[in-house]
Amino acid sequence: MSFYKTLSKMTLRECARPPRHGWRRKLAPLLGSLLAAGAVLLLHRALLTAQRVHTQLQSYRVNRNLSAYSDLIQEPLIQPRSLDSVCSGFAPDGVVALVTSSPARAARRRIIRDTWASAVPTFFFLGLDGSKDELADIYYESKLHNDMVVFEFVDTYQNLTLKTAAMLQWGQRALRRWAERCDGARFVLKTGDDITVNPWRLRDVAREHANDALVGYIFEDAAVRRSPFNKNFIPRWLYPEDNFPEYLSGAGYLINGEYLPEIVEASYKVPLINIEDVYFTYLVAVKALGLPLSHDDRLSPFQPVVPLACAYWDFASMHSMTPATIASAWAKIQTLGEAHDSGLPVCETYKQNFRYFSSFYFLHT
Repeated sequence: MSFYKTLSKMTLRECARPPRHGWRRKLAPLLGSLLAAGAVLLLHRALLTAQRVHTQLQSYRVNRNLSAYSDLIQEPLIQPRSLDSVCSGFAPDGVVALVTSSPARAARRRIIRDTWASAVPTFFFLGLDGSKDELADIYYESKLHNDMVVFEFVDTYQNLTLKTAAMLQWGQRALRRWAERCDGARFVLKTGDDITVNPWRLRDVAREHANDALVGYIFEDAAVRRSPFNKNFIPRWLYPEDNFPEYLSGAGYLINGEYLPEIVEASYKVPLINIEDVYFTYLVAVKALGLPLSHDDRLSPFQPVVPLACAYWDFASMHSMTPATIASAWAKIQTLGEAHDSGLPVCETYKQNFRYFSSFYFLHT
């Protein structure tokens, strides 16, 4: 009987103990505190972002005339020593890529040089930002590669319209020089440093749109972003309408060199806004000049979800790419491009069976 009494007492003592998982009850308040702290931190960062955007937009209240900034965008602080060296890189109906970048994104410039810029004449455009050491790095990089154009304005996202204006003015002068010395310099590709370019498809696009003014991916009736927490925020005092009737995605669009001078000239007469693709391709090109936009979905503002070689091959440019995905995509594109140049069929099975569904394999920017 003593055995059963002992067992009974042990059972009672076991029942009197706290639950084995009592640590969960102690951890729950801690997790709650961490989540609350994280939410506060995110809110704080969002408020700082909104405040920064608000501060950066104040220059548009002071003056929205591009001529007020002409001393900052006419003459670069740093530019290539010679433009003639790129002549050998132009193909018939050729394109020169003008890439917006920023001082801190050296890794992106490096991977672009190592990949698609080896097949497309490419120049990078920057403002000023960072410490003296970082600026010294920019100077050294520009001298080493001879492909950077640096202007004397603060490099912020809200100054992207100003950077693009500087870039197009420089591009206009460069195209004029190349027209005298090179064969095939016909289009400029305005793009960014998060883009992968397929030179083979890009040449196809340029050839098929040889007489068009502006070519890219058209967005129609796009809603204006009114949230101050969005990087594309536009206050109503800057643009009162609720929609943009049409514009080309700034991820990558082609401008025919024949129309570039009048686009640059008209930009001095159209009040600036902070969204560069809307400004240049709609307010300046369409609204002020009456130029038509040509849609070509091969200049894509998306990227493949499934990294198939033939999905990359179908497009002239793809957006929101990291240095790693740029390198991976380029390896696939280059292999197919070499096969194409050898006269071999490329991605025929894909075209026959999967191309119809390609729109399902892309993520929005």
